[in-house]
Amino acid sequence: MVSKGPWRRVPRAESKGRLENARAFLKAARDLLALIDEGRSGNPIITQAVDATIAYGDAVTIRFGGIQNTVDHRGLGRALRHAIGARFTSQHEQRLGQILGEKDEAAYGHHSASEAGAREILKLAERFAEWAEAELARPG
Repeated sequence: MVSKGPWRRVPRAESKGRLENARAFLKAARDLLALIDEGRSGNPIITQAVDATIAYGDAVTIRFGGIQNTVDHRGLGRALRHAIGARFTSQHEQRLGQILGEKDEAAYGHHSASEAGAREILKLAERFAEWAEAELARPG
């Protein structure tokens, strides 16, 4: 297991606040998807889905490792691996990478994602959220 990384120590109790934020971001993404007009940018949906994923990942790393990723969101997978070891599988890591890979273009880029593209990222985020919720339900 990795012993050092770009993270800071955080009181484990802070995981509850990150989980609340994660759930709120995911709900916001779902609400935006329900309101999207044909031809409109899906970027706000993707941005909320990415933020939800990051917050879910932080909730897990804080609860089980007492750490929060700080430098670059692409390091979240490394923090998860450190916090929970093999329970963070390559499948979860791949899903996380797909979601985080959309962050910069959706938040700062000049291309607009389609509704279908936003829906796909939201589905990935929902699957990541289901996994994180199950992890967070484990005895700690």
